[in-house]
Amino acid sequence: PAITRRRSATDMDGVIGFALDAPVTARYVTLAFRPTGWLMLSEVRILDAGNNVARGAGVRYGLRPWPTPAPETAAQYADDGVRLTDGVIAQGLNRTQVFGWDRESERTVEVDLGKSVAVSSATVWTLAGGAAGVRAPSSITLECSDDGVHWKDLGAAVHGPVVEDGKTCEALPWTLRLSRPAALRYLRVRTRRSIGWAMLSEIEVHAADDQGKR
Repeated sequence: PAITRRRSATDMDGVIGFALDAPVTARYVTLAFRPTGWLMLSEVRILDAGNNVARGAGVRYGLRPWPTPAPETAAQYADDGVRLTDGVIAQGLNRTQVFGWDRESERTVEVDLGKSVAVSSATVWTLAGGAAGVRAPSSITLECSDDGVHWKDLGAAVHGPVVEDGKTCEALPWTLRLSRPAALRYLRVRTRRSIGWAMLSEIEVHAADDQGKR
């Protein structure tokens, strides 16, 4: 990073530049960031002979996953990039262990395993029961990819019996077992909310060799 403005020893603005050895012709550019705390971006520029070609009415961009939502959209249940793969399964409505939303119908989470892994099944842990308006999602589907660009449908996850009596809020696993192991690096989880709040607490990916979970 190159510091462009310094207000104090801990309050600075800067630019992260990526210089190529030779020009590359491309239509799409992907920037992947792995923050250690808050990540704040204000502008992305793609330069061609000094001209910013990423600026203009026809330029669009997408984000995966979506950033932390604003306070008015329930930031108290926002994802921090860790809690869905930290090994902790919420047994109740603990805001430090869940990621939830009550407005948009569907949310997508993409998990990068770091390398290609032979996978036999995956489990997505949610909350359900109806207490505090937290209900089981209406559906969870999974997709896989080798490169993060081209995706293949794996199918829909299923869960056991659940009673939405409005009195309980308990862990509910959704599992997809593959008929044969699939080699994948990226897993995409699409969760569609029913009514009220949808809450996710953990995503488990089970290796085909039965030596553990990722």
